[in-house]
Amino acid sequence: MIEINADNSSAKYVSENGEKTSALTLKAQILKKLRRHNCWGGKHTSIENLQKGIKSDLRGDVPGIAEELIKEKLLLDHPTSYEIQVSLNPKKKAEIDGIVNKGLR
Repeated sequence: MIEINADNSSAKYVSENGEKTSALTLKAQILKKLRRHNCWGGKHTSIENLQKGIKSDLRGDVPGIAEELIKEKLLLDHPTSYEIQVSLNPKKKAEIDGIVNKGLR
């Protein structure tokens, strides 16, 4: 379930046990994982692999967050014959580092 404040600035994902995780934190976790695996530009991975390591009650939100990151041009999509794969946009390295640092304090 998603709670959105009146100013629409801080969406929170509410897990089944009532714990709240911000969308920024989930984005930061995804970006950090890709950065850790050095998935920049031509090296890409599937969206299914991004779900690994995320809390099980939030894994279903990962494809939607990945789509948001693609729209924000932080992730590059690499269509294949079987699925869409993603990598980090090297032109947005500074912005990606900022989101990871801000989101995982």
